[in-house]
Amino acid sequence: MTFVGECTSVKTKALPGVVHNRRLYTKRPFASIREFHFSGILLLAIRYRLRIIRSMKNLICGIDPGMTGGISFLTYTGTVVSSIKMPETEQEVTDAFRAYAELTCFALIEKLQPMFKTSKVAMFKLGRSYGTLRGVLIALQIPFDEVRPQKWQTYMGCLTKGNKAVSRQKAQQLWPTTKITNANADSLLIAEYARRNKLHL
Repeated sequence: MTFVGECTSVKTKALPGVVHNRRLYTKRPFASIREFHFSGILLLAIRYRLRIIRSMKNLICGIDPGMTGGISFLTYTGTVVSSIKMPETEQEVTDAFRAYAELTCFALIEKLQPMFKTSKVAMFKLGRSYGTLRGVLIALQIPFDEVRPQKWQTYMGCLTKGNKAVSRQKAQQLWPTTKITNANADSLLIAEYARRNKLHL
């Protein structure tokens, strides 16, 4: 096969006044077709790869229940996809989970425990929120588990003892480019705890 600008020798019969080895410059019409064919295959391969990636459930969700808590989604590599304050209404909670339900492979929710210094009304509201979160996860068929606060905090090295500033500082250390607040700090760390344990990091 010849290439653009490549010289090729053409032998002719030995006749008077005829150059026996004329050097010609030939184009390569089939090379461009082959390149076009290769580009098409490469494009199809990229599209197929993107379709596979989109179909993979590779998000992990961390949930800090209660109105002062939050919901966070991380990828397998620890990248923050979404981290929001706990929505106020049940419909908003459902919408927050539904947006990532098809991509979420696992969710971890902080286990609700009795708090003796909390009023009965506050505990009732917290219990109602906790039940709503579990119900939404079940309805959307997102696998989930519960974890005690002391367990994930000890693992992540941030025993808060009720001080949100401790978890906020730890979360900011892990995600320096993400806006960390008292609302989303715990949910991010819970998601990271789940990610590390699920991947055995």
